[in-house]
Amino acid sequence: MTFGRRDFVKQSAAFSLLLSHPVLAAQAKKQQSQLAGYDALGLAELIKRKQVSPVELVDDVIRRVERVNPKINAVLTKNLDFEKARARARSGALEGIFAGVPVMLKNLQQYKDANIDSGSRLFAQAIAKLGNLTKQSSPLVDAMERAGMIIAGITNSPELGLIDTT
Repeated sequence: MTFGRRDFVKQSAAFSLLLSHPVLAAQAKKQQSQLAGYDALGLAELIKRKQVSPVELVDDVIRRVERVNPKINAVLTKNLDFEKARARARSGALEGIFAGVPVMLKNLQQYKDANIDSGSRLFAQAIAKLGNLTKQSSPLVDAMERAGMIIAGITNSPELGLIDTT
């Protein structure tokens, strides 16, 4: 993963803010989920050891989205189907290296029955007029699901993914 100028500036600003305001630092740490510090392999290992269930992970994602998304609008709420994610987590039929790990897709990947508009108003209007055009998931999404990942939602993207900020 490359570390660009924007990443440096964002992290420096956040670090400076936290250093200058210990109360904010304490609040941020208190609100952060204990599971947020794990990557996908770490979460998969917790599931294998029965330290956390896939349902608990999906519910943790839901709580974080509900808490943070109104402020930053990162997740497309029109495409949220938390019940579908919970049902997949409860199914017990998850196999693969990432069995039970919830993930979010970018609004660029074709995901069956989701209104994927690639951040384009033109595509959104076509979906509104013609209905959902996504009849099957992309090979990447199929592979993610075969690996046991649970699609928990869709995140915003710039129009057609042409620039690197949303």
